[in-house]
Amino acid sequence: MKEIAHQSLALEQIIKANRNAKTIRKCRPAARRKFPNPYRRIISQIERKAHNKPAQLPILWVLGYLSSVIAPFLVVALVDKRVLTGGFANLGMSMTGMTAFSIVAMQFVLMARIPWLEKLFGLTGIFSLHKTMAIVAALLACAHIGFLLWRNGNWSLVLNPRASWLIFFGRVSAATIIIILAFSFFRKHIPINNADWKWFHGFFAWTILVSGFVHSIAIGSSFETLPVKFVWTGYFAIAMMARLYRNFGKSKSA
Repeated sequence: MKEIAHQSLALEQIIKANRNAKTIRKCRPAARRKFPNPYRRIISQIERKAHNKPAQLPILWVLGYLSSVIAPFLVVALVDKRVLTGGFANLGMSMTGMTAFSIVAMQFVLMARIPWLEKLFGLTGIFSLHKTMAIVAALLACAHIGFLLWRNGNWSLVLNPRASWLIFFGRVSAATIIIILAFSFFRKHIPINNADWKWFHGFFAWTILVSGFVHSIAIGSSFETLPVKFVWTGYFAIAMMARLYRNFGKSKSA
């Protein structure tokens, strides 16, 4: 019994250390001597995953991701000078709204399980970046509403139930970002299985993407120009293709 308990404890320590390839290499000789074949296969799998997983996010690729997030706003600022000359509140409203939408679109790319992205960032790194940017998107959505209130000086566009349907789509997008973030934080306390959670998470994500796209493309004065429409529609299309790859392409290639 003591030997079995010792083997279980040693295996548990190796599993907990699966993010550190050096630690696994130190444990490997003893583990291979003590454990029967099934355990050795598990240890080999853990070692391969740890070897392929980068210790930290590649800084240049993270900067590239952040550049892709702010690129649409930079395009708008270059094409439409009113964004830069319309006052600080107008600038802040445009920057926060556009960046929040760009983050949402890129979230679909992060979670598409694209092989070269997983190899580059590691699955743990992708999930960490996904969670961090979700928080950033929620904060930007709240800041977007704050700048809108600052510019207009009243709460009519936010609280008025008779506001335009285009405003309604913006409300839905901002509210859903906050809801999905709250559900993610308190998921452990919510009685929901993993399959149902994935369905709700995907539904909320699509709601944010579609409502945010309709709101921005229909109400934003900067989106009247062809270059901005092209970039904005391109980000929406990339998000859709990433989701289709996650649902269909990944299963076929697996």
